[in-house]
Amino acid sequence: MVYWQELGKKVKKILFVVGPSGGHFFPAFRFALYAKRKNLPFQPLFCGELPSSLVKILDKEDFSFFPLCFYPPSKSYPLFLISFLKNFLKFSSYLLKEKPALLVSSGGYPSLGACTIGRILGFLIAIYEPNIVPGKANLYLGRFAKIVLTGFPETTLFFSSHHAVSIGVPVGEIYPREGEALLVVGGSQGSLFFNKKIPWLVKNFPGRIIHLCGKQEINGIRKIYGEKGEVLTHFFPMDKLYSKVKVCISRGGAITLSELAARGIPTLVVPLLTTYTSHQRDNAYYFQKRFNFLVAEEKEVKGKIQTFLNSPLEVKLKKWKGVEEKFWKIIQSLLN
Repeated sequence: MVYWQELGKKVKKILFVVGPSGGHFFPAFRFALYAKRKNLPFQPLFCGELPSSLVKILDKEDFSFFPLCFYPPSKSYPLFLISFLKNFLKFSSYLLKEKPALLVSSGGYPSLGACTIGRILGFLIAIYEPNIVPGKANLYLGRFAKIVLTGFPETTLFFSSHHAVSIGVPVGEIYPREGEALLVVGGSQGSLFFNKKIPWLVKNFPGRIIHLCGKQEINGIRKIYGEKGEVLTHFFPMDKLYSKVKVCISRGGAITLSELAARGIPTLVVPLLTTYTSHQRDNAYYFQKRFNFLVAEEKEVKGKIQTFLNSPLEVKLKKWKGVEEKFWKIIQSLLN
């Protein structure tokens, strides 16, 4: 029996609305896990769109998950509206059954659809935004959110100052670093550019190479690295993996960069650019300025990668303390 079943009616349900990437999922998961471990009077629930690997993580911790699939508005707003209407009755029934005290958006198009439905039905909305520049979903939801929590102080400027608070980034448990490996991580869903280009550029690295590739090209990458390479679709928990890492080549997700900065791991950031968002680029140059990371656009990687591996820059260590505790204190105060 989990603790919220023992507490019964004293527990308030908190519904985390998450998108398909690790950057949307892991802050919410770490907040929920803290509540469970500390026996706080909250029952974390999850809804949204997740790959099976992340759903399994929730199942292991007895967190329920309600799947919702909205069409990305960046690809077609009319199709997003159609998916919104299709989900309206199903999700409304779920909300009226569970009666969460609060919906917490971690960004992404599932949050846009789900929290809009929640608002129509009169449920309270909160936001957690880890990126330096907020995504479009959280910017929109910030107009009617009861509270906006951010990873960085600069991000609060994008929201009304009276209800935006910076609490830091939950970065997991930090272990002593003893390894000499190169970590290549193209984001929680992998990166085609990383999988096609990076192995050829780093295959002569003198130590072990750990490459997280998503579900793409795994056998081809293993052939390039040979025996020195450890190629994985994903790894959980990342906390333990970081202890084996000397240097890292990463995309520009805010959660991954924050985890690396918190452990002082020298990092070359290659931000992903898309037609609908530049948040990875914004994150990358912020971390370059504040924490001494090195940034290379995709066209610059070949020229910068060997310099980085030969002489990695020393990182300005960032220590976030008590982020999960701050989160729940604010939520508790909001609901009292």
